[in-house]
Amino acid sequence: MVQQWGWLWGDTLSNMRPRVTNTFHFSGVSARDELASVIRAEGDEPEYRRVADMIEAATPPLAAVVGADVFFVVQLDANFKPVMDRSFTRKYDAAFEYAVKKRGRGRPKLWD
Repeated sequence: MVQQWGWLWGDTLSNMRPRVTNTFHFSGVSARDELASVIRAEGDEPEYRRVADMIEAATPPLAAVVGADVFFVVQLDANFKPVMDRSFTRKYDAAFEYAVKKRGRGRPKLWD
């Protein structure tokens, strides 16, 4: 079975409305690398470059936060929905909680 991977850049201040859409990938590494490139191109603050470096060095699946923005690289099922296994769910929940709790003032952080 062929694996599908994707990434999401969402904003917790707007109910997780995606800021940037993703394309589908056949490996987590490919999805991770594209997300890091998009963050570098779109984010003009040092924190965004820092989180892009952190993401690029991590192993998918992963979750990351900078300010109120959350980033995920996750495997997708046959219906292109995230595979929410226990490991990824913990990362997702921790990232989302951190972003909401810090209200956009937290330092860049990664869960991999």
